[in-house]
Amino acid sequence: MKKANNGVRERFAERLRELRAQCGLSQTELADKIGISRGSISYYEQATRTPDIETLYVVASYFEVSVEWMLGIENTVEKSRNTLGGRIQRQRIKKGMTRGQLADDPALGIGLNELMLYEQDRKEPKIETIIKLARYFEVTTDYLLGTSGKDSNGAGSVIATLRREKGITQQTLADSVQVTRQMISAIEGGAQPSVGLAKKIAEVLNIEWSVLFEGGQKHGQVSQKNQRA
Repeated sequence: MKKANNGVRERFAERLRELRAQCGLSQTELADKIGISRGSISYYEQATRTPDIETLYVVASYFEVSVEWMLGIENTVEKSRNTLGGRIQRQRIKKGMTRGQLADDPALGIGLNELMLYEQDRKEPKIETIIKLARYFEVTTDYLLGTSGKDSNGAGSVIATLRREKGITQQTLADSVQVTRQMISAIEGGAQPSVGLAKKIAEVLNIEWSVLFEGGQKHGQVSQKNQRA
């Protein structure tokens, strides 16, 4: 088991170095953008430390690649695609799940190979499956089908807007959910929080966490509700 973990750590280190170099970023610049220390970046790139799930998710989101690719589970870089398959993949990654974990969930009843075909846009799921996926990810079927124009990737703008409305600083929010201020800044700038972190932030902002992944769709309703309370 330890040997397998070391292999994942080394693949992550290699791919992190590769992506950082492609973007022309120093370790310090990357650290500032995703809200962690330069020392942590150095440890990750030397394969002497494994990132926690929150950091792993933020790194993958920043570079617009899948968590599976960062860990070496997949060998093909899959950039975000504005397709049904791409939206399914993004929602799965937001939950911090591998394809295998999602396929194993009895609530969906989807085989691993079938899920892979969906995400690669090589097979279109039946409408019943799309409805199940939308409920599972807590998004609308319109979003998955691409007919609403409301992408659920707007969590950062929703967080920033609600935080300012409530007079909360980035530092105060960061302290409340036990992350760095830089990570909050990175999320508000476009990096996507994991579901676990989103729930913590939503609790501090006194909203339903799914609102964050509606891209502001319910923001007006939330504001009105708070005003009535």
